Amino acid sequence: MTNQNLKISDDIEVRGEVYLPKKDFEALNKEREKKKLSLYANPRNIAAGSIRQLNPKIAAGRNLQFMTYTIATEIGLKRHSEEHELAEKLGLKANVKHNKVCRNLDEVFEYIKRWKKSE
Repeated sequence: MTNQNLKISDDIEVRGEVYLPKKDFEALNKEREKKKLSLYANPRNIAAGSIRQLNPKIAAGRNLQFMTYTIATEIGLKRHSEEHELAEKLGLKANVKHNKVCRNLDEVFEYIKRWKKSE
C-alpha cells in the first residue's frame, strides 16, 4: 500500500477478535476474589461473554480490545499484510509489527521456528 491519500468508496468488512488483556483479566479476578465470587477461567471466555451481555454497561466496564485480522474489500489489496496496513491507517489495531511476507513455504516454516524460540 503506497497511496497515502487512499479513498475508500466501497463497503469494507473488518474481521478480527475481541480480547481481554491478561493484566485486565487478572485484575477482574482479583476483584471477584475480594467479593468471594468464583473466578473466571480465562480471558477469552470473559471477552466472548462480555460482548453477548444484554447490559452494555457490563461490556463497557471491561477493558475489551479489538485486533484486526483481515479486511474484506474490493479495493485491490494484493497481500494480507496490506490489509493490516490499511487497518492501521483506518485507526484500527493490527499486528503490523510482526508481519512477515514469505515468498515460499520454507520461509514460512523458518518464521514459525523463530516464533517458537521466542515463546
